[in-house]
Amino acid sequence: MVSFIQSGQGRLDSGGLMKIFMRSLIGIMVIVMVWVMPVMGASRVISEVDVLSDNSANIKLIWSDQVNVTPITITTWRFTDSRTLEVYYNHESKEGQNWDERLISHPSYTFPMKVYVIHEETGQLKMADITSGNKSYGAIMNLYHRGIINGYPDGNFKPQNPVTRAEFSKMLLMTAGYDIDTTLPSNFRDVSQDHWARSFVMTLAARSIIEGKGNQIFDPQGHITMGQMLTILSRTFRTYETNNPYPYSLSNHWSNAYFLDVVNQGLIQPSDIYYYPYSAERKATREDCAVLLSRVLEQLHDVTN
Repeated sequence: MVSFIQSGQGRLDSGGLMKIFMRSLIGIMVIVMVWVMPVMGASRVISEVDVLSDNSANIKLIWSDQVNVTPITITTWRFTDSRTLEVYYNHESKEGQNWDERLISHPSYTFPMKVYVIHEETGQLKMADITSGNKSYGAIMNLYHRGIINGYPDGNFKPQNPVTRAEFSKMLLMTAGYDIDTTLPSNFRDVSQDHWARSFVMTLAARSIIEGKGNQIFDPQGHITMGQMLTILSRTFRTYETNNPYPYSLSNHWSNAYFLDVVNQGLIQPSDIYYYPYSAERKATREDCAVLLSRVLEQLHDVTN
């Protein structure tokens, strides 16, 4: 300790110690801000998709922070393949109908599907570590353009980074489309009233979708495991595809029934690395979460009440 507070000019006084403390505090604040940035994200245009029939959907573009009032005008759209719709927009202000919203229908294409939002002049978002050749590119872009996930400030997505329990709570709630109840107090000792994820966590807890770890502990910064994530998916979503039996035996684990349910619903597929063997304690990555949540959005489904 003595060597830390001494310099070539002798022992530091209280003012010098205060300067060191403030520099350290600022450094910690910067680290925290960078860490939460991928979760919070800057204001950008995202899509709300309301599937009306097998061949039609209403697409509405909004600002992710719901505060920005810059006009959004949908200019055109196109189907790039049987499962992907690109919607183009600019910020030209027009009078008359709601230019930020369009009914899109086509007899040859089936909804739901991936929806990308693209600015006419700047083009589509590019992430340095996620290219169109990446097998999960479509899923990641689908969630990005719906405002469910964000990239990092350095322009990367970092698909192999683990996801915290708090982060997944937000991703799950936004995918399900639940109304966020901001009035619910926290029932967990480690989720304070001013915690950024309190409303997301407590909204899901009130629906018995997520649980703590006992003793009123939620562990918001703990990394979510595959077993925990699949349990939450199984409790939240009901798809219309339910004929995918699992052909392998499983090691004993409390989450096995939820894993089999998600497989049966077609959310986990034989080509996935977590299909076999099932590793329930494996930490779920950002890529894992994007793939599974995108598959929910790409098929007809119900959410539990």
